Amino acid sequence: MDDDNEPRDITSDDALLRRVINRADFLEWHADLERWVPATGAVRFDPDGMSTYVERFLREAGDSAADVGTMGGSKDPEPVFSVTVEQACLLDFAVSQTPDDRTPIGYAHASVERPSGQFTGDFKSARSQLAQSMRLVHGRITLAAPDGA
Repeated sequence: MDDDNEPRDITSDDALLRRVINRADFLEWHADLERWVPATGAVRFDPDGMSTYVERFLREAGDSAADVGTMGGSKDPEPVFSVTVEQACLLDFAVSQTPDDRTPIGYAHASVERPSGQFTGDFKSARSQLAQSMRLVHGRITLAAPDGA
């Protein structure tokens, strides 16, 4: 971990991790992809962007996606999804490291920021495409897949 806690460069190859609550309002079955993807409720953007964690920075500190899944004292680990910085940037999102404390997980914090100048409809589409780009990398989804899936 960087001693001065200043943001570091992240690369297009860096994986961004996001914990997703294991409930039907946060996960949806994507029939075309034949897998679970985060629902729009799980790909939320507050004024500072969508919170994620840079996997490389977690690994350097001895943490992993498993630590993201149990954040906030979660008794049952939540599923953790990953998307690369490149995938986010191809959808016109900006990504920057935004450390929020000196713990390894706080230091690894990164924000995916809303594209500027896009209309709401374009932003909704970009959010949906971002969610579909995310892959489950840790944990398991306990929801039953739809009939025929």
